Amino acid sequence: MNDPAALKALESELHVWIAYPDNAPAQHLIEQFLPLLNQEEQDRYRRFHFDHDRHTYLAAHALLRITLSRYAPCEPAQWRFTRGAQGKPEIEAKIEAKADLPALRFNLSHTKDMVACVVSLNSVCGVDVERIRPMKDMAGIAETVFSNAEVSSLHALDEADRPDTFFKIWTLKEAYIKAIGQGLAAPLKDISFDIEAPFIRASFNGEELNNTGWQFHHRKPISTHHLAVTTQSIGSPIKIVYSDLNLADNLENTLQR
Repeated sequence: MNDPAALKALESELHVWIAYPDNAPAQHLIEQFLPLLNQEEQDRYRRFHFDHDRHTYLAAHALLRITLSRYAPCEPAQWRFTRGAQGKPEIEAKIEAKADLPALRFNLSHTKDMVACVVSLNSVCGVDVERIRPMKDMAGIAETVFSNAEVSSLHALDEADRPDTFFKIWTLKEAYIKAIGQGLAAPLKDISFDIEAPFIRASFNGEELNNTGWQFHHRKPISTHHLAVTTQSIGSPIKIVYSDLNLADNLENTLQR
C-alpha cells in the first residue's frame, strides 16, 4: 500500500490525484469505498438529496483516504481528520503521533464529474476544480470577487470566451484561499492573478506573492474542467506531478496503483 519512494518524492514534488466519479457505477463506489468513510462522513453522505451529489462526495473522500495511504503506513479507513483554527481540514495530530506518520498536508476539491486531491510534505497546499458552465450573472459575480485588473481582462473578451477565463481565474483564487485556510472569508478582490504572463503571477494588495515562495499552476485535465493548484515552498520550486486514479477498479487494485 504505502510506497516509501512516493513519500521520498514529496520532498521535492507536489502530487495531484484526479478521478472521474461518473466512470465508476454508483453501486461499485458504495460497495468498495463507503466502508472506508467514518460514521460522520457516512452520515453526511446519506444526507445529500441528489444521488449525483452523494456519488461525488463518496468519490472525493475515498480518493483522499486512498491517496494518503500511498505515502504512510495507515489503512484508508483509519485516517482521522480535524479542522484547524480557520476550518481547514487536516490530519488529526494524535493519529500522526500514534503511528509516527510523516507530516502530510492535503487539500480536496470536487465538482460535477471530477474530484481532485493534492498532497504535500510539510508545505501548505490548495486545489480547486470547476466545471466550465454558463452563469446568469457572471459579470456581477466578477465585480464582487475579482480584482479590477481581472474584471477588465474579462470584459475585454468576447462574451463566448468569458466563462472559460472566469473559471480559470476562479480556480486559482479558490486554490490559494484554501491553501491559506481562509476560504471565502479572504479579501478576494485584493488577490489578483495575471494569467497572461509566461507563468502565472499573483499579487495581494499589490505585493507579488510569487516573491514569497508561492507557486501557482493551472491545467485543463479535460476540455470541460479547470484545475488549479498552489503551494508555498522555501528554497527550490516544487515540481507538480499529476496522476489519474480509476475508481472503477476494485479497492485492492486501486491501492496497488
